[in-house]
Amino acid sequence: MTVLKRVGRILPGIAIVIGVTTSLSAEEKGITVLSNTWYWGAAAYRANEKDSPDVCILQSGVQTNGLILAFRVDMKPTDPSISREFRVINDKWELAPNLDGSKYQVSIGFWNATLTVTLNDNHVIGTHLDLPTLQAMLNAMDNASVAKVTVGNQRTLLVSLNQSHIPTNAFRACAHIPGKAPAGKNPFE
Repeated sequence: MTVLKRVGRILPGIAIVIGVTTSLSAEEKGITVLSNTWYWGAAAYRANEKDSPDVCILQSGVQTNGLILAFRVDMKPTDPSISREFRVINDKWELAPNLDGSKYQVSIGFWNATLTVTLNDNHVIGTHLDLPTLQAMLNAMDNASVAKVTVGNQRTLLVSLNQSHIPTNAFRACAHIPGKAPAGKNPFE
């Protein structure tokens, strides 16, 4: 099985993904790479290899500014209202705990939003998303070359969306998120 190189945290205790590595920890054995390009990767995590995915992940590679963007969908949530997440990761940060309620801006092409932090650790801020917001972000990624993130009083940080459409489609399929294309007609009917 191909696994991606560790570049950030998406699952508790599991590092994730871009580039090839050879050794797997016990925790990483449940990760299946769905798609990867030089800049982006999609993966699924299964606690049991015979089951459908527990978690679907889409993540950028580490940018020169240290930033990583990630999407995470819990396919078997105990609370559906927190099953979809967008995360901004930067190992150069030393964030205070409990930043809940803090705001940050994300711009992807013509799509712009001010998001509210609902989870964080010292290197990660994240937001729980509703399905329409997640779909809008993914659709915007299909038509943009860069995502812009402004956190606090920092300068705006850029993340390349180069080659993100292939892993994005794999992530959509894993997480059962419809794309923007209209549904096709079944040729067998």
